[in-house]
Amino acid sequence: MLTDKMRLSLLSLLCICMFMLSACGTATGSFQSFSMSFASPTNQSSATANQAVRTDCPASGNGRAAVMPALHLGTHRSIVFFSNVPSYTNHPSLVLKRYDVETGATTTLLSQDGQNMYNPQLSGDGQWILFIAQTSSVSKMQLIRADGNYLQTLYCAPEGQQIDPRNGAEGGYSNGVQWSPDQKQVIFTQGKQANLVPSPALYLLNIQSGNVQVELTPAANEAYFQPQTWVDNTRVYVTSSGISLPHPPAALFILDTSKGAHQQTNDLQLVLGVSDTLWNFDSTYDASKLLVVRFDPAAGRAGPGTFCEISSMSTTGENGKLIFNSDKIVFSDLRVLGYGSTSLLLSVNQAGSPGDQYNGIWKIKSDGTGLTRLTNQPGPFNSFGQYPWSNVARDGSLYLIGTFFGSINGGAITHYTSDESALPVGWTTF
Repeated sequence: MLTDKMRLSLLSLLCICMFMLSACGTATGSFQSFSMSFASPTNQSSATANQAVRTDCPASGNGRAAVMPALHLGTHRSIVFFSNVPSYTNHPSLVLKRYDVETGATTTLLSQDGQNMYNPQLSGDGQWILFIAQTSSVSKMQLIRADGNYLQTLYCAPEGQQIDPRNGAEGGYSNGVQWSPDQKQVIFTQGKQANLVPSPALYLLNIQSGNVQVELTPAANEAYFQPQTWVDNTRVYVTSSGISLPHPPAALFILDTSKGAHQQTNDLQLVLGVSDTLWNFDSTYDASKLLVVRFDPAAGRAGPGTFCEISSMSTTGENGKLIFNSDKIVFSDLRVLGYGSTSLLLSVNQAGSPGDQYNGIWKIKSDGTGLTRLTNQPGPFNSFGQYPWSNVARDGSLYLIGTFFGSINGGAITHYTSDESALPVGWTTF
């Protein structure tokens, strides 16, 4: 039989053991380095972990390595979107939100006064959002996790320069910042604010190390080179167009970052030459095909010369094959529908008669068959990225255009916000 003294001793020992186990269970490690495979998050609270990130600018000309603890995502299909109060007002501001398709709930991730947001892009794993925060004097490249935590500044343009200087011109948006599929590199244009002469150089930021280098320097008065999307983890599609025309003809090139820094125009690989017709393109996620739509500049108005052609070819432009053509319906935008998909999304967004009878979003198989209209509501595709998750839910079930989404099988559309100025960033899950 245990004496009172023995009971007290055992109780004391039990308390000590429980305290030690509790301490072991709550011990945390420090966030010193993160591979792009994303280490599992610790039990460290967001408030404490956020102290490890910085929102001030790194030293001029330098970048800062990203702090990227993993976020365990859920299964609810979710849309990330944003809106700006225009920069020309006395009080520019931005708001970044997430909409849950399953519940209809909207969550504000970031709201800031005194700056506007440009070039927002979702990471391949859906956990992070990269964007440019522009004030009247500073152009910052920032990163935030999809739950609204870990806001951090990776790079700032030097004084008097702007990241992607086409942004903000006449209130417009550009796509001159592109994040690689493996989330390790960001290529971007940088030059004098609101001045495209001389043409801005292309820079490359390694977000694991913070290293920044000049990747491509156009010759004096040479064409404007704009990154469009990554072919794979080392090659980037860039377009070249004149710097003095509002809508000049363009050529398509591949910039190979494995060739190193300070490349010149003759280091680029020509894919598509300058054409008299307008065109749009996308590539498959496995970088095996390039899909190109060419269309009449008078698109949407049937008559002599009206045409639309869609071709499939290799990533570098060889072995082209015509898969669709029409002299009535004229598609001006094309995107690969999703991961491993054999279908394309097409857009007709034209005013006028009889062209407007074809307005809306369509899909077609990559062999040119199965043309199907999903909605007669017109709208442009994502302005900032061409990866599948920019326009299509990660399970391939829904498409996203402007302020509405719909089923990839067609039917009614749903508006996820009443803010007509809102623009989509892309799809994640939560």
